[in-house]
Amino acid sequence: MNWIKALLVCCFLITGSAQAAEQPNILWIVCEDSSIDWFGCYGNKYAKTPNVDALAKQGFRYKNAYACVPVCAPSRSTWITGIYSASTGTLPMDSNKANAWDLRKPGQPFFQILNFTESHESKAHGAVTNTRHSPNDIILRKYHPDEKGIRMTYAKYHDAVETMDIEVGKALAALDKAGLANDTIVIFNSDHGGVMPRSKRFLYNSGLHCPLIVRMPEKYKHLWPGKSPGETVDRLVSFVDMPKTWLSLANAEIPPAMQGKIFLGTKAQQEPEYVFSFRERMDERFDNQRAVRSKQFLYIKNFMPYAPWGQHVDYLWKMEATKVWEDAYKNKRTNEITGRFFNTKPVEELYDMQTDPDNVVNLADKPEHRETLLTMRGKLKEWQLAIRDAGLLPEFERNERAAQNKTTIYQMAQNEKLYDLPAYLDAADLALAKNSVNKPKLLELLKSKDSGLRYHSGAVHAG
Repeated sequence: MNWIKALLVCCFLITGSAQAAEQPNILWIVCEDSSIDWFGCYGNKYAKTPNVDALAKQGFRYKNAYACVPVCAPSRSTWITGIYSASTGTLPMDSNKANAWDLRKPGQPFFQILNFTESHESKAHGAVTNTRHSPNDIILRKYHPDEKGIRMTYAKYHDAVETMDIEVGKALAALDKAGLANDTIVIFNSDHGGVMPRSKRFLYNSGLHCPLIVRMPEKYKHLWPGKSPGETVDRLVSFVDMPKTWLSLANAEIPPAMQGKIFLGTKAQQEPEYVFSFRERMDERFDNQRAVRSKQFLYIKNFMPYAPWGQHVDYLWKMEATKVWEDAYKNKRTNEITGRFFNTKPVEELYDMQTDPDNVVNLADKPEHRETLLTMRGKLKEWQLAIRDAGLLPEFERNERAAQNKTTIYQMAQNEKLYDLPAYLDAADLALAKNSVNKPKLLELLKSKDSGLRYHSGAVHAG
């Protein structure tokens, strides 16, 4: 079966006898690069995703699940460690034939991850000719101009998601055929959002708002997040919450260094009011952004506002939609909203996700939203300090500093003597304010022995 070729990212068997037999099997199905916008159960009437949609009816569909990073490597680093990749310093994007239930001893519980690549960004690359989905039957996002090449790429990616959905169906059928469905918790989600241009790699809903579905058999009813299958769950979930939650469901020990909150089961912790996201270098292009979300608002801070959103990334430009969009911009077929992608960024962005799910109306300078802006700005800084955000040094500099001190980036960033995070954040704010009053202080910081202070006070930041 084709689905067996899916990447087996992690598999461990829970040892023991009678006590272990009471533990659930856990099957974690991960697809790539797909935001909620590509699934029927999340409201896309043109999507052909019957297997994922059926899973949502059999389980619980989370409405507010967000990736920490809008690209795979740092997103999966967070999963693997249970620690934000902003803490460990694994922020940049760098680039088995087995199934657990066949390897286990009789009655032994399993945990397995199946990763399906059929919906990866690469499946939207290249010329677009015939597609199973009609380019007329798509939901065009507000930030994209209505161009044939863009519509065709939407249709092509709808096909890719449909193919992925078929593979999910095969995996679930195999689980059922093995007689394990009634003993197995099934989890389905994407590794981050995507995949049209201005989704993957970006901190908007399109890049981070992900499907999350959990199906739990009747025998584990005490773990349900709602009264009955088919319900939606409103809880705010961050991807950093997942490792702790899965370990909790398996009754396994949770390492104290893990961040996030347990969001499911008898050990569920209090729901957070905010979740946090970030990005840095993506392939060959540099940027540095942080974001905080509540259920209603999204706040983004751009530490490199002089860099446009639409920096030319070779991999992204393999997509016909990106080429067409750039051509439309250059030839004045875009407007203020659809052309913004190719401009430089403001320092701060604020969006009402309930009224503006495409995140195109920036409220950061609106007086009526000033209190919200200040609150979320403060929450973001609190989080950066709490997790010891390692991304306030340029990538090469933090690697060099960690090597010089014979430590990991994580350990270096946790050490206040080696990494003066509060001072870096303050210096960045001075420069990003672009206020001439701050010039003497910035010039003074340029003389500092600390390269982090010199970097954030540099003229390139001050504009």
